[in-house]
Amino acid sequence: MYYNKQEALSTALQKEDKCLSKELEWLLDTQLEPTLSMVKEHLESAREVYIAASKAENSVNTLALSSTNSDALKGFVKISGFQLRRADLQIKLPGFNKGHLFQSSLQPTKPYTLEQIQTSHNYLELAWEELEFGRFPRYKDAVKNHLESILNFINRGIESLHKVDEEKLFPNKVCDPKMFQPELPSDLIVQFYVKGSAIVANALTIQLHQNMPTSSGILRKKNTHKINQYKGMYAEITGEIAVETHCPSLAAALSGLTQAAIACQQLLAKLSAFA
Repeated sequence: MYYNKQEALSTALQKEDKCLSKELEWLLDTQLEPTLSMVKEHLESAREVYIAASKAENSVNTLALSSTNSDALKGFVKISGFQLRRADLQIKLPGFNKGHLFQSSLQPTKPYTLEQIQTSHNYLELAWEELEFGRFPRYKDAVKNHLESILNFINRGIESLHKVDEEKLFPNKVCDPKMFQPELPSDLIVQFYVKGSAIVANALTIQLHQNMPTSSGILRKKNTHKINQYKGMYAEITGEIAVETHCPSLAAALSGLTQAAIACQQLLAKLSAFA
């Protein structure tokens, strides 16, 4: 009786393995190519946006800068490819420029590179190359590794648009006042970065100190968290405003990347059901 039960259990397990093997075979035969085609389609749509933007020197998108909550920063930016070709800004922050409006423009001869877009494009190209030229046998682990590799590049491309490198921002990056006309005064920082599908213009007013201010000195103790080391000195942030402007081309690229990631994730989830 004992051997009969063992044999029955072994037979049942063999049948289950065979059934799972057939299901996996069916999944790979019917779902892999459509998924790869879908990923390619979505990546291609994002890729076309980046390629068109980087090659068309005269293709400039003008985006308005404004906030319903504040008039501290207004104007517009012109983006072409991975660069801001122009930015006209009107800045009015409390305590800055004696309360008067300050106007300045990014010089066309010194465009501002948005490295997040360039990085995202680079990762998209890596995902594209893996998709187009990657060779792998049609078994589960190889397919899984292939999809995970593509997904990793896509996710890093998406992350590049959502996460700005702190090394590229104040106080780690020194603002070049000569990029603007008229030149920015020493107590004004202007920087740009990407936040998802938006371009962000950020203006900060600072007060520089030779030595670290103390609670008994220039600053109150409660404000010491606003002090940063900058250009060999100590900078107190006295005012700040950030304004976002939606960028249609970025939104299209981000949508393509996101949909491609979802397609990869869905097939990987199905493959995970097979041990």
